[in-house]
This record gives sequence, C-alpha cells and structure tokens, in this order.
Amino acid sequence: SHETLLRSIREKILPLGDDVAFLPGHGAASRIGEER
Repeated sequence: SHETLLRSIREKILPLGDDVAFLPGHGAASRIGEER
C-alpha cells in the first residue's frame, strides 16, 4: 500500500548517509543527499 511504501522510505532509506548512491528504477543514479 501507499502507506507501507512511505513508511519504508522513512525508516530504511532516509536514515542512510547523504553520500549513499542508489539506482532508481527510472532515470540516472543519484545520492540520498541530492534527493532530500
């Protein structure tokens, strides 16, 4: 559900450091700090 997705982002992704890189399903690679 939408709520589960948002909770997962808050609990698992946002606590990561700003320099952590990720590869989204669409678009170019990015870093957590660039997307905050």
